[in-house]
Amino acid sequence: MRTSKRRKGNISTVLTSAVATLATSQDTTLPMATATRVVTDTPNSFTVVDFSEGAPNIVICTSPTASFYKFLHNLDAESYPLSTRIFHDRMELHKFGIENVYDNVWGYNPLQAIWKRRDTTTDQWYVSAFIVNELYEPRFGKYVCLDKDVVELDVRPVPCFFKAHGYGSIQYCGTWTFARQLETPEPFLYVLNGRERVVVYTVSLTSYDDRWGPRA
Repeated sequence: MRTSKRRKGNISTVLTSAVATLATSQDTTLPMATATRVVTDTPNSFTVVDFSEGAPNIVICTSPTASFYKFLHNLDAESYPLSTRIFHDRMELHKFGIENVYDNVWGYNPLQAIWKRRDTTTDQWYVSAFIVNELYEPRFGKYVCLDKDVVELDVRPVPCFFKAHGYGSIQYCGTWTFARQLETPEPFLYVLNGRERVVVYTVSLTSYDDRWGPRA
C-alpha cells in the first residue's frame, strides 16, 4: 500500500491557516465586497480567501516561487496528487491522451483551459479536461473562480492537469468533482492583472487514473 508524503507537524493546523473556508449555502448569490487589498503568496504562507460575505476583500498577487497546490501536495500527496509524467505542452498532452487513455476520442482546445466533448450516447456535453493554470487559479485544490458558470462541470468528474508557472510543466493531478458554490451579482477581481470572476466552485478529489503516469 502506498503511503502519502507528509511534513512533520499538525497538518490540520497548517491547512486551517492556509485554506479558505467557504461558509456559504449551495448556489447562493452574495453581495460584493466594499474594499480590497492586494496580498502576495510566499512559498509557505497563503492568505485565507473568505467568500462568506460574497466577493473576497483581497486580490492575490501570484508569485513564481509560491505554489498553493504543491504546498498541499507536500503535506498530503494522496489527497493532492501529481503525476511523475510531465507534458511540455497541450499538444503533447492531447496526443498522449488519444493514444493511451481515450481511444481516439477526446476534446481539445489549444487556447481554453476547459476542454469539452459531447457524449454521442446521451447527446450531453461534458468537460473532458481542465488545464489548471496556477497563474490564474492560485487556490486550486480547494476551489476555482471562473468568469462564467460552466454547467458542464457538474455533469461528471473532470480530469485535471496542473500547469505551474512557466512553460513545459503540465502534470495530471487527479480527477476532481466541481460543485458550484456561489455567484456574485457583479464581477470581482481575484488575481492581480487577471480577468474578473463571478462564480466560485469548490473542488474535491474523486480518483486518480494511473494511465496518466504514476503518482509523484
